[in-house]
Amino acid sequence: GGPDVGHLPLARTDELVGVDVLSVRTVGVGVEDVDAAKKYKGMDVVIPEEMLPELEDEIYWNELVGCPVFDRNGDEVGTLVDYMEAGGADIFRIKSGRKYYLISNNIDHVLEINVKEKKLVIDRIGLVSEEV
Repeated sequence: GGPDVGHLPLARTDELVGVDVLSVRTVGVGVEDVDAAKKYKGMDVVIPEEMLPELEDEIYWNELVGCPVFDRNGDEVGTLVDYMEAGGADIFRIKSGRKYYLISNNIDHVLEINVKEKKLVIDRIGLVSEEV
């Protein structure tokens, strides 16, 4: 495996990955033709976690959800509750008490993603409140 501590890139679940389909099981869904398939366009394909390939020097973003977030002084900022893409930037959503904050995942704002200890360290200067 790769390093456990540092600013690690995240694996994007929107990238195409080639897989071999060994079997198919339909559960109450009949997709017999193109028209039937169109109603599923844009929906997410859900894959059980145990079927995901192991990553080297990367992690899946969902592994970070629920992690505590600290500032550079070691003071707890809140909890990572979501991750999203906004244009060309990856954004973390942090809950702190009753408030929510956003922070761009770049080396100036997210100082450390510690996979082993499941925590993030940020620079508070990058926090943006969701309140208008």
